[in-house]
Amino acid sequence: MKRVLFFLSFILFIVKPVYGQSGFGFSLKGGTVIPVGEFADDFNVGYSFEGSVFYNVSSEDQIYLGSGYQRFGFSDEKTIKMFNHDNPGATLEVDLPLTVVPFIFGAKHYFSTGDVLPFALLEFGYYIYSGNVEGKIITADEVTSINEDKSGYRMAYNFGAGFDLNLSGNTEFSFLAKYSFAVYYDLVEINQFEKSLKLKASQYLSFLVGINYYIGTN
Repeated sequence: MKRVLFFLSFILFIVKPVYGQSGFGFSLKGGTVIPVGEFADDFNVGYSFEGSVFYNVSSEDQIYLGSGYQRFGFSDEKTIKMFNHDNPGATLEVDLPLTVVPFIFGAKHYFSTGDVLPFALLEFGYYIYSGNVEGKIITADEVTSINEDKSGYRMAYNFGAGFDLNLSGNTEFSFLAKYSFAVYYDLVEINQFEKSLKLKASQYLSFLVGINYYIGTN
């Protein structure tokens, strides 16, 4: 979370020269994230919070910098099944909640002007992920505890669509649905046993609602 606050502070410092100009503001959103593909085999539906600062370069186009916080619960069914197959006679108990902190640059295009503004967007940047593997491996002879941390970062891109709805002169309601894809990450191997927690991609859908606030006038 400290990384998120530092990044947003840095963004505000960078965009300070355009403060008060037409089209400058910030956005705050929250909602749910739904794993898809291989990622859905190992992780459950989670939640997401995002913040960004933006600037409208024209009446139809906007650029922005953003960050956020996402968390996924671990689904152990597939992992345990594969572990039991590879290690007969051993029992695995494991949990691996995963957090993701994105740092992104984005561009948004509006398809109309007025009070309801449908849009499409494209984002790219880096995701910082971290996970803590906790559990134990039980055999006839011993119990082996698992407590390992793993973190790293990977390039990622997102694309999505939604709409902004004017609520007042400076405030909009915003809805966004987007698809996120992180290129590759490798979490952690479980001790000396064959089963490892390795995922080649994190893919998920985000459904977010929030507000956009313009500083100054549009």
